[in-house]
Amino acid sequence: MKTLVIGLQQRVERAAPAIDPVLEVTYVDLQPLPALAPSLAEAEALLATPQLPINEALLAAAPRLRFVQVPSTGYDRIDLAATARRGIPAAHVPGANALSVAEHVFMVAMALQRRLLPAHLGMSRGEFAATKRRIEAEGIYELA
Repeated sequence: MKTLVIGLQQRVERAAPAIDPVLEVTYVDLQPLPALAPSLAEAEALLATPQLPINEALLAAAPRLRFVQVPSTGYDRIDLAATARRGIPAAHVPGANALSVAEHVFMVAMALQRRLLPAHLGMSRGEFAATKRRIEAEGIYELA
């Protein structure tokens, strides 16, 4: 199966050091659609960076395409109606960033709870004592 990988060569090579030769992988950099057209014309499977919109124009340039995959957690860069009209399954990677999202939630919760941004701003302005008094008066609570 002629597999075209657009804009993801290093990422794929880090994640999958041995790719099954049946996939016949070709790597290309992310480029404007006219420059990608010759590679798309032969592609049966497409693994594309989320920066590339999978839309009618791209699908028209890929008449042999049978599968689309993006390494992101949503379909916001894939025109699902267009892929469905052509009978092309589209896949994404749900939950791939779940750990990062959870870490971000805790980081933001702690920063808000402990008044990090106002404290930093006061320190940056050289207003340590006044900022400390104001924040303590407003209350600094433990996240628990």
